[in-house]
Parts: sequence; structure tokens; C-alpha cells
Amino acid sequence: MENITLTQIHKDLLALKQEVAHIRLVMDEDFELSDHVVKGVEESRKRPAKEFISNEAMRAEFRA
Repeated sequence: MENITLTQIHKDLLALKQEVAHIRLVMDEDFELSDHVVKGVEESRKRPAKEFISNEAMRAEFRA
């Protein structure tokens, strides 16, 4: 088993702290969907559910 020092743990914790700070910055940004995306969502909501394939069917297709 590899020996881990307190110095290495400290470095890892500092790196994690920086990553969490970056994630917080990204999550705080105001994102807006483009008109193209909004239009696509609206169109897909108008389609009957029977036109869509199930998640299981999609997985089976990619396993084959």
C-alpha cells in the first residue's frame, strides 16, 4: 500500500478547494437557451410520446 503524507493530503485538499470554487463560479452564471434550442424543445413537446423510443431500446441499439 502506498504511503500518503500529510503534505500530499494538504495539496490534494487545496486542489479540490480550487475546483469547487471554479464550479461555484460556473453555476452562478446566468445561462440562457438560444432561440434555436427553445424552438427545438417546443417542437419536440408537440410530438406524440409514441414517436419516441425508450431508453432501453436506445441502449440495446448501441450494444448491438
